[in-house]
Amino acid sequence: MASDYSYYDEITETIRQTLQNGDAAAAEALLRQELSMPYIPSDYEKTFRSLYKEVQRMKAEEKPASQRTLDDLLDHLHQSAQAQLQAAAELRGHNLRSCIEPLQDYLRDDPLPEAAALVIEALAEQKITEPFTLNKNGMTYEFYPDEVILPDEAEGFKEAMHLLEQIYGSNRPDVLHLCRTLLVHDVYLYLPLSYEKEEAAWLVRNTAQQISEMMGDESILQEALEVLKED
Repeated sequence: MASDYSYYDEITETIRQTLQNGDAAAAEALLRQELSMPYIPSDYEKTFRSLYKEVQRMKAEEKPASQRTLDDLLDHLHQSAQAQLQAAAELRGHNLRSCIEPLQDYLRDDPLPEAAALVIEALAEQKITEPFTLNKNGMTYEFYPDEVILPDEAEGFKEAMHLLEQIYGSNRPDVLHLCRTLLVHDVYLYLPLSYEKEEAAWLVRNTAQQISEMMGDESILQEALEVLKED
């Protein structure tokens, strides 16, 4: 069983090291991702929640001296990949109605996909009604943030999560976690679009194939295909 949890040991150590380096924003992003997972071993969940409290304490202490202004964050959206990700994650704490045009310009300018997804999520959460255009990988997407269906609400994502639990939940928790993490990543990168329930089987097959190839274990994909064939 210890090998099943090696991932959790590694991510816990990464988060602790990130905190030691003083990067509360990066540690918070990692913890938010882990705590959003439907399944977390209880001991690790307690550890993650304890670390999350530590992050909030660090942020409270840093806030008076180092909180970045909205203009700072918008400027960082046009810098390195790491700067874009950190700025995009912090934007959700600001009123984005005051910077519609700069964000429209950013999303039109073929942004870093992961940072763009965070920006779109923040815009959707704040129910922004202005039109936006996302240029990504040669494709153009027109959307209204208040109409975007976020992953937690998307029927395709929810059904895919259910299928992954059905396939791997009882005997392969390590594979289940890897599949869920990859699926969350992929559906966020799909924003502003979302998956329908009918696309869940394709999502699971695609996710299982990627994890199977990554781990060099064909049985991961075969287990998924057997369950999907039954359905």
